[in-house]
Amino acid sequence: MTPDQFFFARPMHGFAAHRMPIAGLYLCGSTLLNVPIFVAAADHGCTDEQTTDAGYDGQRHVDFPDTCANGVASCGGTSLQSRGTVITSETVWNDNDEWATGGGVSTYFQNPTWQSGLVAEGSAPLLLRGVPDIAGNADPDTGVNMRANGNDSVSGGTIAVAPQWAALTAVVSQALKKKAGFFIPLLYANSKAATNDIAIRNNWCLE
Repeated sequence: MTPDQFFFARPMHGFAAHRMPIAGLYLCGSTLLNVPIFVAAADHGCTDEQTTDAGYDGQRHVDFPDTCANGVASCGGTSLQSRGTVITSETVWNDNDEWATGGGVSTYFQNPTWQSGLVAEGSAPLLLRGVPDIAGNADPDTGVNMRANGNDSVSGGTIAVAPQWAALTAVVSQALKKKAGFFIPLLYANSKAATNDIAIRNNWCLE
């Protein structure tokens, strides 16, 4: 098994409820092997669907399996501006055209202990699993420089963020000379020192 993995996800309401605990056991097994799993939080805002999708209901949805807590790190998206190596601005990625970072609160999984004490929308306590946990530059206008067939372009989406976190974890593991393991609880416990709090804008895509 590779040191780090990333998975594609889809809206939770598209999964049969009895299948999710089975997948959770598999993910828990990865945790026991010190293999963190990075999952994209999706790219269609709080609904995780586009209005043209079959079955679109206009309700808020989060993805599975990134709403699992057993060794899964949910990867959201930001829009990042920089000058040289200095970040000048970083906000929630939302293009206001149904393309935005996914994220929200699960309707199925309880919040893990490392999310205890957090609040959800407004001042309500977070009782169910909240996502994403971490993020990266996912805005297609400011995202990942790519070259394909000799042509340069910029790509984005949270599907570009998850493998970057997996790669970063591989680099950390190499430096430590051991598997970094599932370090998300450690980030939560040291969030002020280790991360940037992205609190500007939102992923609201409802009409």
